[in-house]
Amino acid sequence: MNKALLKLLRNFFLSLGIMGSAVVIGILFDASKLGISAHQNILALGSAFCFAVATLGRLGWAEQTWGGETLLEHLDYWIFYLMYWIGMYLATISII
Repeated sequence: MNKALLKLLRNFFLSLGIMGSAVVIGILFDASKLGISAHQNILALGSAFCFAVATLGRLGWAEQTWGGETLLEHLDYWIFYLMYWIGMYLATISII
């Protein structure tokens, strides 16, 4: 298989797993009454804010290397996924 295709599939399933875990944890926390107790609109706004910060924080980042192996690139990667995870978690509990 092509390396690019394998990387694409790996990233797709990683994203699917991370977002799925946020949904599952949101549902479990809501069922056990451990979730955040805030108004639905505040949770939805927090979710949109996390998605926007994560997405806009990565647009046009000029400091990337060809290999993508620097510490800052790894940190950027994990912050991106963390912000998306929090956004999905907030979206889940705002809907439930």
